[in-house]
Amino acid sequence: MQAHLLKEVPRQGLAQFERNGDYTVEKVSWSEAEQAILINATQRFRPVPKAVWEFHIGGYAVLEKYLKSRKGRKLSLVEIDHVAEVADALAFTIDQMPKIDEAYKRAFGT
Repeated sequence: MQAHLLKEVPRQGLAQFERNGDYTVEKVSWSEAEQAILINATQRFRPVPKAVWEFHIGGYAVLEKYLKSRKGRKLSLVEIDHVAEVADALAFTIDQMPKIDEAYKRAFGT
């Protein structure tokens, strides 16, 4: 729960921002070859594994939704740090899901 609240996120170093540009979100896409989220022609967050990029909550791909909602404007340093923190939290969640499923099966026998 603490990871989802971004209070205690085990840091994995995901989604580091490459800052050569003006921070403007022009077009959000994910590059499999680079394992990166591209926000314009020169700037990206990487590494971002495919499972983290595709992770959905409430019907939305979390990182894509966050960045697309900022299209046409410059990201602040707080927003840039937030993307990395959320990517780490999602990766942690993905790692924990099989353990949670197994604990549920043991507890409820399904």
